[in-house]
Amino acid sequence: MLKIFMDTKLKLVCERIDDMLGYPENIIYGFADLSDDKYLHPSYPYLGKCVVIGVSLSKSSVSDLLNGISQEYIDECYRANAELDVLAAQVQDILEDGGYRAKALLSSTSDYDPITYRTDFSHKRAATKAGLGWIGMSGLLVTKKIGSALRLNTVLTDAPLSTDNEPVRVSECGDCVACMKHCPSNSIKGVLWDRSLDRDDLIDVKSCYNECVDAASKVDF
Repeated sequence: MLKIFMDTKLKLVCERIDDMLGYPENIIYGFADLSDDKYLHPSYPYLGKCVVIGVSLSKSSVSDLLNGISQEYIDECYRANAELDVLAAQVQDILEDGGYRAKALLSSTSDYDPITYRTDFSHKRAATKAGLGWIGMSGLLVTKKIGSALRLNTVLTDAPLSTDNEPVRVSECGDCVACMKHCPSNSIKGVLWDRSLDRDDLIDVKSCYNECVDAASKVDF
């Protein structure tokens, strides 16, 4: 009887999450198992499952990036980040209402290691475990529904979430090298991602960071 109750409770939680995230065209989401220590958030090792949410950026904001960063693009990133943080907080509330522990992370943070340029948690890596996409040569998440023009956030939880989506383990970029051709800092190494590789195998992070700092100085960031 207890198992039936628990299954029903979890089913209702999942239905509420799907009602909120499953229909808007600009949103993707998935559940992932983070029990591998490589993926767990160091501050929340007891939260081994997660909900990963992606919100697309407008086509107009990214269409002109070949000519350099624009204020429209920066403003659109802030808009998507704000939407993601609201959605993540709502998912946290749903999980907690169901009796589970949950922690909504932030879509963007300035809290990173100044030497390695790493944060405590990778939304992109969690997204591959949720089956949402793969890591492109550029180090960006690439999804079939939205492409790579999106922002991400994650809600950690101890709810026993399950999914039919298989984790993505290898790149689907194939022979495409468009990102390499257009990278203004030539930071992309041309390596096809798989789950065994680290970010630094794909890109020269310091070169990329310096280019981003220079670009940000030209707009109201």
